[in-house]
Amino acid sequence: EFKKADLALRMLNQLLSNGEPAEKILGGLRYAWERQNIQTLEAKKKLKLLLTCDIEIKTGRLKPAFALEKLIISLCGLV
Repeated sequence: EFKKADLALRMLNQLLSNGEPAEKILGGLRYAWERQNIQTLEAKKKLKLLLTCDIEIKTGRLKPAFALEKLIISLCGLV
């Protein structure tokens, strides 16, 4: 799981460095997740993580980059 998180965090950093808005990155993650149409309890938990990240960004509770990093770590099961 650590290797997945490491790769995902590096990809996130590259996207943010290239000027991609956090909301667009989050939207892409959500779109990819919803296309899989998985209805397990784990899938529902991960979708809840996506929605929480969205709220954290939109309300300004967390800086967008940090909210996305937190999301990636949570999705990779490291917390």
